[in-house]
Amino acid sequence: MERGLLQFYVGDGKGKTTAIIGQVARTHGCGMKCAVYQFLKSIPSGETETLRALGVPVERAQVEGQKFFFQMSAAEKGAFLMQQRALYTRAVRAIRSGQYDLVALDEILDLIEIGGLDLDALRMALTSRPQHVEVLLSGRAMPRQLTDIAGYITEMRAVKHPFNDGIPARQGIEY
Repeated sequence: MERGLLQFYVGDGKGKTTAIIGQVARTHGCGMKCAVYQFLKSIPSGETETLRALGVPVERAQVEGQKFFFQMSAAEKGAFLMQQRALYTRAVRAIRSGQYDLVALDEILDLIEIGGLDLDALRMALTSRPQHVEVLLSGRAMPRQLTDIAGYITEMRAVKHPFNDGIPARQGIEY
């Protein structure tokens, strides 16, 4: 790629990770190198094994248990955030290395939202990347401070979701 852009997938609807994985599959299928970093995820999900089988590296933090952040004790939150920040450091190294054409930062915007990552640090990493590197970012909210550097902003809006009807996340569909 001559010029990599920043793609943001945001909103309260289903499809942010799905869109990212689809873009990674397309880019990889065109012979370009991709890497995926998934933040705040602990439940094993189908896309990780598929991407790894294709030769796309996928990294997550090593998280104990399957609690949501708001359910964790202060000590659990501290350990959890340390692991997420270490994953972020590895992701930034991958971006800055220039060895990848595309790097996906799945749910990184939610890490900012819970106070686990400084928005200015992320902005600096994104604006100082090698010119050819495309970066995909997802999360529920689009930080206003990143709008000006975005190449794409796609909003997924929940019109109806089965969770609201008491149907839990289903393997193979939501994870």
